[in-house]
Amino acid sequence: MTNSWPPGNVSTLTSNDMSSTLTIPSGPIHAVYADGHVTVSFKSGQSLTFPTSITPRLRDASPEQLSQMELLPLTIHWPAIDEDISIESLIEMGFDH
Repeated sequence: MTNSWPPGNVSTLTSNDMSSTLTIPSGPIHAVYADGHVTVSFKSGQSLTFPTSITPRLRDASPEQLSQMELLPLTIHWPAIDEDISIESLIEMGFDH
């Protein structure tokens, strides 16, 4: 599967069977929780939005807990609920636009 992220500031991963390529933006610069969704913005100007219902920990967390995110190069971490989600997994789930 090839995603439509623009070139530059990206990492490209190829699956073990060499049949698909996943392009992942690098440099998450901002994330915000609002109305049951998290939106992550990247250096490239792209963003992705996903619902907090995708994992039980996020679904059951309070708005305050969901607002307390740490952005790592390829992961979003919520320390209050000990939850991590990789940017790669979000794109694989289709949250790449």
